[in-house]
Amino acid sequence: MMGGVTEFSTAVRTKRDLIVIICNDSAYGAEHIQMLDRQMEPSLTEFVWPSFADVAKSLGGEGVTVASPEDLEVAIKMIQSCKSPMIIELKLDPNKVPRMRL
Repeated sequence: MMGGVTEFSTAVRTKRDLIVIICNDSAYGAEHIQMLDRQMEPSLTEFVWPSFADVAKSLGGEGVTVASPEDLEVAIKMIQSCKSPMIIELKLDPNKVPRMRL
């Protein structure tokens, strides 16, 4: 998303109908999983990113963070009344992200 901030800003400026869902595991997910698989310390893959929901708001759009079922209900209501581009930041635990391989 960090590279897509300018595109989101353009969507706000041009009043596009856009909803972006960011799955934020606060890590470089693939590398995190590989390090865990090799019994290596994964902390080098973990980051404290800015709140992407707050970034959306600062650019004039709408933003919501989803970290619980209750937050999901709030996000659904916001989608139904959304008047500008929106970012939904889905917070994930990097240690519980499902594997993409068998």
